[in-house]
Amino acid sequence: MQNKPRFPNGSVIVSKLGLILSLLGSAMVLCACQTVGNFVHPESHKPTVKVKKEPWFSAERATRTQKMEEGFILVLSGGGVRGFAHIGVLKALEELGLEPRMVIGTSAGAVVAAYWGLGYTADQMMQRAESLNNSDLFVPVLPNLGQPVLKGEAGVFSGQFLERQLRRDFGIQTFEDLPQPIAIVATDLETGRPVVFNAGDVAQAVRASSTIPGIFTPPSINGRLYIDGQASSPLPIVPAKRLSDLPILAVDVVYPPELAEVSTLTDLMFQTFLISSFRIKELEMLQATMIIAPQLTNVGQLGLNDRHWVFKTGYLEAKEKLRKAEKLLK
Repeated sequence: MQNKPRFPNGSVIVSKLGLILSLLGSAMVLCACQTVGNFVHPESHKPTVKVKKEPWFSAERATRTQKMEEGFILVLSGGGVRGFAHIGVLKALEELGLEPRMVIGTSAGAVVAAYWGLGYTADQMMQRAESLNNSDLFVPVLPNLGQPVLKGEAGVFSGQFLERQLRRDFGIQTFEDLPQPIAIVATDLETGRPVVFNAGDVAQAVRASSTIPGIFTPPSINGRLYIDGQASSPLPIVPAKRLSDLPILAVDVVYPPELAEVSTLTDLMFQTFLISSFRIKELEMLQATMIIAPQLTNVGQLGLNDRHWVFKTGYLEAKEKLRKAEKLLK
């Protein structure tokens, strides 16, 4: 009988959170510091560019994708490190000569969709992942716990550093600049509704879609805050139908809450988030033409060490299912 997995690196995050809280207490006593240790400076939530209406959504681009008459749309779910299975599915599609007309993703799926849109192959995505480590993503900030003296952030780690990693490859490219059409889904923090990005700054949209609430600081886009797309549309099939009437191949790697053990504060935060997103996903998946759901039972939300076997699991599952249903997607 397999042991239920703990969320990888949970102890690391908890220890960092403890360090943040202890530093916060010391800082409040001193009442003189503007920053603490190596914490990054708080972000401004003012919009960087003044724009009107919905600059992140292009009706013109949506009309073009709605007119597509052949092929299929690839929809990629959220799922943290389980998202490496998405790259395995892309590898299988490449080998079978099946290329999506568009890819739409949430959270981890948004990252993969963006690199596909930039023209990366599955192998190139995995090569890029080799240069990543947790220190690239988990940079602590001073959290806002209602302290009266020091200004804090709405998160434990800075989302700026995920965006910085993306800008190494994307620069300031917009969706319109990409050679392949994609769309990204994030959640409007005020309304709770899923928001489809198919125009504007790609790196900023991916960061918004990947901002785990309470963990990463949310970005401000046009004066509104956004969090993880998995909070409102973990498997964004409904948003995909807004953009196209083509058949939908959905890849589901959303973390099943029953696999988790909850014993720490971090575990509890993730479990609450996962329960709601998993239930939403069950409703969304009913509208897919075909679903690939790799059987991933031993990987949590945060570690990068499992990426190779997760990739392989996604690849093998896709090869098996696509052989039997290739005609559905052509």
